[in-house]
Amino acid sequence: IRHKENWDPWRFIIKEIYLQKTKKLKNSLMEAVINLSRLRNRGMTKREAKETIKALRLNSKLLEKTYMELTLNDLKTIIAVARSITQ
Repeated sequence: IRHKENWDPWRFIIKEIYLQKTKKLKNSLMEAVINLSRLRNRGMTKREAKETIKALRLNSKLLEKTYMELTLNDLKTIIAVARSITQ
């Protein structure tokens, strides 16, 4: 996979969450983190991805929502989290 010069990892995470919009956020975020780690040639297990997400201390109600149930404020929170994961 080729990346654009201005490719942002946090945008990749948001796109992955959107593409898995029928899954709960906790699962789509886990898959997004795993896929990002693969792109960076690091590889990550599901357990490691779950620990990464748990360390973010997101609201449990937010993690149970699907993409379609998210509010604008939820999306802002997720973008902030995605940026923190990718730094």
